[in-house]
Amino acid sequence: MAGCGNNGDALAFGGATGATVAVSTTDKWAATAWATTIALNQSKFGLAGCGTTSDALSFGGATGATVPISTVERWAGIA
Repeated sequence: MAGCGNNGDALAFGGATGATVAVSTTDKWAATAWATTIALNQSKFGLAGCGTTSDALSFGGATGATVPISTVERWAGIA
């Protein structure tokens, strides 16, 4: 899973439910609770992220055990 933001306003995206089962979930933290919002375009795990909840990037990762990817997705704060 990757993430960005701060302790009062953050995103967590991607990740895996098993050893190699990638997910596209994007969750937003708003200081007191998590809310599931618009998913990534592509399921992936082992990715990186940077930015804020209104302007973030998700990059790299893998879609399976031996399938690395080099795509970048932009989050524009749409929930």
